Amino acid sequence: MHIHCVQIGSPARSPPRARRPWAGAGARPEIKAGFRLPPQPFRAEGAAPGRCVVCGQPVFRLGWHEDLWGAGAPNARAAWHSACVAAWRFWLAPQGARKIVARVQRHRCALTDKRLLKGAEIDHRTPLHEVWRDLRDRPYAELLSYWGLGNLQVVNAPAHAAKSAAEAAARASLRAAARLSDAA
Repeated sequence: MHIHCVQIGSPARSPPRARRPWAGAGARPEIKAGFRLPPQPFRAEGAAPGRCVVCGQPVFRLGWHEDLWGAGAPNARAAWHSACVAAWRFWLAPQGARKIVARVQRHRCALTDKRLLKGAEIDHRTPLHEVWRDLRDRPYAELLSYWGLGNLQVVNAPAHAAKSAAEAAARASLRAAARLSDAA
């Protein structure tokens, strides 16, 4: 453990981070792909300096979308808008919206219409694996709506487990059918 003293007038310095490869020695770090992550077209293309990796727009001072200071050029050291950071965090961890969604649903389970129990869970109405499999050719802005508040519902844990099991069984049958058609 390192303890660093901060002197007045000098910047605090943290210890150097140990470098570790993402995917083995010598491998290039790749962007994690999977159906739980929102699409990242601007990050995958390698966003230009001063462009947001989420929306592709120029990032100005303090992470703003507009140049309020009239500098005329985006901040070349920035890669995220402040609003895009907040949206990205929400898309990756929507559990914080549970109370809001429960209030909209009048504290009723979206699947069973029974009263929400204490251990109720947040769930996507349109499963993200279906978006990944069937809808990924849609426009970027439309795809992002599947990670947003409109696609969220609060369900009781037993109903969520049953729904997830049914979705997993459906995916397994699709994979089995694909294997049979490939073998034939």
